[in-house]
Amino acid sequence: MKIRLLPIILALVMIVSVMSLTACNNNTPDNTDPFESSSSVPDGESNSGNGFESQSGTDTEPSEITDLTEHKIIADGKANYALIRYESLSKTVISEISELYKKLVNLSDGNVIFTTDWSVEYIKNNKQHDEKAYEIVIGDTNYEQSAKIKEGLSYGDYRIDVSGRKIFIVAWSDEGLIKAVRSFSNLLTKKYDSNTKSVTLKNEDFVITKTFNSTINKLPVYEDASNFNTYDCGNDCDMLIFNKTSAEGFEKYTKNLNDKGFKEYARNSMNNNLFATYTDDKTIVNVIYSPYNKQTRVIYESYDYTSLPQINAPEYKKICDSLLIQVGVSPDKSSQQNGECYLIRLEDGSFIIYDGGFKANNSGEQARDNSERILNTLIEYSPDILKSKPRIAAWIFTHGHGDHNGAFITFAKNYSKRVTIDSFIINAPAAEQIATSGSGPSITNQTELAMFTYFGESAIVKAHPGQYFNYANIKIEVLYSLEMFAPNQLTYFNTSSVVTRLTINGQTIIMTGDMSPDATPIICSMYRDFLKADFVQVAHHGYQGANSTFYKLVDPTWALWPVGAGDIERLKANARNEYLISSKNIKDIYVAEFNTFVFSLPFDGTNYVKYPNK
Repeated sequence: MKIRLLPIILALVMIVSVMSLTACNNNTPDNTDPFESSSSVPDGESNSGNGFESQSGTDTEPSEITDLTEHKIIADGKANYALIRYESLSKTVISEISELYKKLVNLSDGNVIFTTDWSVEYIKNNKQHDEKAYEIVIGDTNYEQSAKIKEGLSYGDYRIDVSGRKIFIVAWSDEGLIKAVRSFSNLLTKKYDSNTKSVTLKNEDFVITKTFNSTINKLPVYEDASNFNTYDCGNDCDMLIFNKTSAEGFEKYTKNLNDKGFKEYARNSMNNNLFATYTDDKTIVNVIYSPYNKQTRVIYESYDYTSLPQINAPEYKKICDSLLIQVGVSPDKSSQQNGECYLIRLEDGSFIIYDGGFKANNSGEQARDNSERILNTLIEYSPDILKSKPRIAAWIFTHGHGDHNGAFITFAKNYSKRVTIDSFIINAPAAEQIATSGSGPSITNQTELAMFTYFGESAIVKAHPGQYFNYANIKIEVLYSLEMFAPNQLTYFNTSSVVTRLTINGQTIIMTGDMSPDATPIICSMYRDFLKADFVQVAHHGYQGANSTFYKLVDPTWALWPVGAGDIERLKANARNEYLISSKNIKDIYVAEFNTFVFSLPFDGTNYVKYPNK
C-alpha cells in the first residue's frame, strides 16, 4: 500500500473539495485539471461508488447487472454517469479527458463526478468497484474489463465498449486513447438534444473498434509487458516502449516478429543490451532491450525515408593506410570557439565524415569557410586514383546545430558534383521535439533539404542504438540516439546527439558529438565497461556535456578536444572535465584550436602531424 499513498491523499483532498463545493453555484471549469478540483455531487445523491444509483431515479436494483441497450448519459440536464480515468496517465491524455469533463459539465447542470480508478471508495471496498454505478471508464484502469478489452486490441486500435453500467474507452497508446476520447466527445455533441437537455446513446451509436494506425498493427503484441508510451521519432518513425521486460521476453518477441512475416536483418549485443533489426517490404523494425531499466523499445519506420544500415562491407583492396583527421574550425579571433569536424580515411581510400563545422564566419570575425576546408582535406588525403572525385562512404551528423552541420549545407551547394557520398547517417528528432528544445529547427531542416536536393541518390539511414555499419576496415556502432531518452520531452537539443563507437585497426574511438548531461547517465548505465576506448571525443566541446563518471568508464589513452584557443583554459578548470585533466591514464589531449591533426591508425602516440589552418 506504500506506493499508493499519494493517490489516497489526493482522493481525500477530492472529498474535502466536494464537501466545500456542494453549497456553491456550479460554474464552467477553468483550464486546471478537474481532478484537482472535482465538481460536487448533485444534491440528494449518494457519493458511494462514484456514480448514481439509478438512471430512472428509483432505488430499485436488478439482482443481476446486465448490459444496457440505452445509455442516458445526461437526462433533463442531469449527468447520470461519473467520469473515471486511469490514475497514471500522461499530461496530454489527462488534458484531453479534461476537455471531455468540461463538455459533460457544459451539457449538464455541472454536477459531474470526476476521479481516478484508485478512489477512496475503491480502497474502502477491498479494491472492488461498485457494479451498480454508471461510469465512463477511460484508459488502462484496474477495472477487470479494461484489461480484457485491451487484450483484444492491436497497438493501432482503440475501442469504445459497454459492460453492464460502464462505458469503457481503451487503447494501447496515448495517441489511440486521445483519439478515442475525442471520438466519444464528438458523439456526445452529435447526440445532444437541446430541447430535453439530454444525451442518450444506443449500442449501435458507439464506434466499437477503430484502427488509427495500420502500420503499427502489423507488429505482434509484446506479451508479459505493458505499453508505457508511444513516441514520435520523426520521419515516418515511431516507437513503442515496454516496461518490466526481460531478455527472454526480447527473444520471444523477435520470434513473434518472424512469425508475423518479418525477416531478421541484423543482431547485436553490447554489455548485455540486446538489439535486433527486422524488415519486410515496407517496414524496418528495431528492437532494443536494456537490462538496467528492464525496458524494451520497438522502433518501426518506413522505407520512404530510411534505408537499412550496411552491415557487410564489400570486399576491397587496400590502397592506403587509415587516418583520423581532426580539423579545427574556430579561428583565434572568433567569438564562437566551438565547432566539430572529423574525417577518417579508410584502407579503400574512402572517408567517414563526422559533422563538419560552421557554415561560415559571422560578421567581423576572422574569415572561415569550413566547407572548402573539408573539400581540400578530402582531395589532399585521397589516394591518387580518387583525387579527382573523393569518395565519402558515410557522412554522419551527430545533431542539427550550426557549428556541426552548417558546413555541410554550404558544401552540398558548392561541391556536390566534386564528390561521391554513398550514405548519410542521421537522427533528426520529430518536429514537436525540436519545437520544445529551444534550438536546432532551421539547421536540421536545411541539412535534410540539402541531402535530398544535392545527393538524392545517396542512402539515408536513421540512426538507432544497436545498429552497426561496416565500411572497408571500420565498424561503427550506435550507442545512443534520442529514442533512449524517450518518453521524456526534449528540452535541451544536445540531448538528441547521436553517440557512436568506432573500431578501426584494433583501436576504438568514442564519438560523442554534443552529448548532454541528460544523455550521460543513460549511456553510462547501459554500457558501463563497454565504453572503454583508446580515443574519446570530448563531449560538447567541454562545455555542458559529459562528466567524470563517463570519462572514467571510457578511460581513454588520448582525448580529442574540438574547441578553440579562446576557451580551452577555462574549460580545463570546469569540474566536468576534471578527469580529463587529472587522469594519469590519459597520455595526451589534442585541442583542435585552428589546426589540423592527422593521426595514423593504429596510433602509438607519436605518429601524427599537426599544422595550422589557413
